[in-house]
Parts: sequence; C-alpha cells; structure tokens
Amino acid sequence: RPLVIWLMSKHPSPLYDVYEILQDLAQTGRFSLDIRSNMVSEYCEYPFLAELCSKSERLNEIMQLETFKNFMSASQCGERGQWCGLKDLHRDFEEVTIEFERSFGLENDGIVDVYICGHPLFWCRLFEQFRQPPGIIGVWDVSPSFAVPAEMQIAWTEHVKALFTRKENLLISPCVSHTMQAHWLLGMRVPYFQLLGWKAAKEGRYSALRSQEVLVSVFHTPWEAKAIMKITDRARAEGKFPFSLVNWEDIPGCGTSCGKQVLANFRAVVLDAYDTANLKLMEFYGMAMPSFYQRGELWRTTMRWARAQAVPGDEATNDPGRRPEEEEDSEWRTQEGSSIARLVESELLVAQGRTMEELLNSMDRRQQPFSPYTSSTKTDPLSKAYWSQYTDWALMPHLIPFDGAADLLGQLLTHSLNDLKEISEKMAQHYRHLHRVTASWWHDVIFLVGISKDSSLWLQKT
Repeated sequence: RPLVIWLMSKHPSPLYDVYEILQDLAQTGRFSLDIRSNMVSEYCEYPFLAELCSKSERLNEIMQLETFKNFMSASQCGERGQWCGLKDLHRDFEEVTIEFERSFGLENDGIVDVYICGHPLFWCRLFEQFRQPPGIIGVWDVSPSFAVPAEMQIAWTEHVKALFTRKENLLISPCVSHTMQAHWLLGMRVPYFQLLGWKAAKEGRYSALRSQEVLVSVFHTPWEAKAIMKITDRARAEGKFPFSLVNWEDIPGCGTSCGKQVLANFRAVVLDAYDTANLKLMEFYGMAMPSFYQRGELWRTTMRWARAQAVPGDEATNDPGRRPEEEEDSEWRTQEGSSIARLVESELLVAQGRTMEELLNSMDRRQQPFSPYTSSTKTDPLSKAYWSQYTDWALMPHLIPFDGAADLLGQLLTHSLNDLKEISEKMAQHYRHLHRVTASWWHDVIFLVGISKDSSLWLQKT
C-alpha cells in the first residue's frame, strides 16, 4: 500500500513547501505516497491554501479552530496575553488527543505511517493515544515553547527531548539558524533542509518584460516601503531616476492576488527582512528574480519567529550567559568574559565563505557568545550582528544587499538589465542544485522514518 503521510500545522510555512516537495517525490515515482494535509489555521480563508487545509469539521472542532483564531492578538486576549486561545487549547491537550483518537482512530490507527507536524510543535502530540502511532517528523521553525502556557514549559521541554530522541521520530528544521537554536537550547543535533518555494518556481520565471518597473514587497514595517517609494518618486519626477517602484499591493488588476508570472515580469524585487518567515524570499529565488534586501534589517530576522522565550533545556542552559538575569528584566546575557573588544578582534562575521557543513561541524553551543533568543524591545547590536549571519539572507548567494534608500537607487542605476539577467541565471543554477539536494534529503528522511522506522541512522551520518 502507499505510505500514508499526515501533515498538520497552524501556520502554512514551512509545511506549504514540504507538501509540494512530497507531491513531487510521489509524482517522480520515488515513493507511492498518500499525502493527507490537514492544516487547521486562520490562514485557511485564503483560496491558494485550500488543498492544505482540513476538510473535516470534526477535526476543526476538536482543535478549537474558531476559538483560537478569535483569540490570538494581545488586544483580543487582554490580560491573558497574546495567543491565549492556543494556550487554552494546549492546557487541555490530553483531552484533545483522546477526542482525536475517538473520532479518527478507527480509520487511521496503524494506517498513518508518518506524521509531519510543526508551528506549533505542541501539535506533534496529536497521535499519542493511538495504539500504533506513526513516526513523527517535527519541524522546528519556531521555538517549541511557542503558545505553551508558562506552567507547562519545563515539562513540555523535557517531553520534546524525550519524543525526538526516540529512534522512530526525527526533529528537523528549515534553516541553519533554527538548527543552531535547537542545539543551543536543548543540545540536540537537528538536521536542516532548505525551503524552496517550489510551487512558485514551477509557476513563474524571471523575464523582465516590465523592464522599467521594480516590484516592492509587502513590508511588515510599512513605513520603510513608503519612505523608499517617496524618495524614488521624487527622484523620478526630477528626471534623475528612470525606473518606477511598484508596491505589490498596487499592481493594477490583481494586487497581492497576482500570479507568479506577473510578478516575475518586473525588472527586480525589493524584499523585506521578514520575507524569510512567509516563504517570499525562496519563492522569488525559485523564480530566479534579482532580489534586493536592506542589510541593516537583518537583525529583525533574529527576533521574529526565532525569539520565543528560551526555557531551561538541560544543564548547559545554566552555563554562564544562559541564565535570565532578574535585575535585567530577564534578558539573556552574553557569556561571562565576552568583551566587545575580544569579539571584534576575533571577527564576528565568520560565516562568509564557509559551507553549511563547516558551520555546523564547528558549532559548540557552549562557545556561542550570544543567545539566539532575544528581547523584542531591547536589542544587543553585537548579538544581532552575530546571529544575522546565519540567516538565509546572509547564506544564500546572488542576493543583492543595499544600505538605505540612496544606495538602493544607486544600485538600481548601476545594475544594467544584462547584469540582472546574469544574476538571475546564477540564481537559477544554484536553485537547481538546491532542488536536487532537497529532494534527495526528503527522500532519505521519509524512508528512515516511514519505512525503516529508525531515524538514528540519519543522526549517525550527520
């Protein structure tokens, strides 16, 4: 019979991409797969996610979809704090697993071979009442402590460690920075894969038909995009700048609903630092579209999905520099003896020119000078500089950094269309390599968890 894979998450990224990769594996004949995507999410209102979302009203009811989607923000939750709906779901999750087994056990117990879960990782518990539970592939794209009530944090951390040290399960991450976070916090070796934005890559390819127009992404900090647009509009009105910057939301006729090929027709795209979290970076990379990003924004990528509170994981969490200092509002401090002078002297940006394997092989969490978990209100520039070097922005080749609006305008002027087409071809070449490697990676992971039932073989070779 086909290998049955059940996918489950609240947030579409990265399982949106995993779903496409698995479909590709099935179509190429590497596996006979029955892929059952059952995302329970507020994002299911978007038509393009329909095939990923649960069609079962009973499953949505068990997972309390209507409750948690209406109680997410701080304003909705009030004194209970952000994500109060999810936290309430997680407080009673044992009852959720019991109801899930009652409703879905008969048709799925002993039938589902692999359960891929994430965001939140707490949902990896869903099948625990089954007599023959599937092998679990947990995707760490946000700290396991996300939306877990404070009183359950320590017990849940221990549960994560126990769950993913069992040979039939495997914890993975979609980028090197999350792998390093997992190692820093829990001491676990977590293999990582590369997100591809594979569906977009199949639907669009850079053509630059709109050679005088540059696309601007939807910024999470909208004032930045507005400032860039205002400056370039002024320069264009004065005859000093020949290109138009077009806000994605303002594309005539389709706005944010435009097909991928429409987007790929622009001369280039200006992306936001947050675009790693919503898959936009890899979607545009997959379309081989020359992509500009503001280098000074990279610190933000270390305080979005990456910044959930770091609760005690094991004895290393209590090393100097791992403890929250109460007198400093529970900020995580740098290791004792780590002075600015010594860090600058040893050169922070060590990742440049090194392979992923070299980075991970040289990694020692007891030697990391900063915690990857940081405050959203107080920033440590050295910590931000250190961890931003491990983001996809810093590690992916052929992206084009800029430093402020003036530099962006200058680079758009100095990069000819031929220059951009050459960059596009290099992106396409690298992407083809990424696709081959990633497809092979997922083939091995599915085989080990779904067929051999022994993921320890993977961890031994990595």
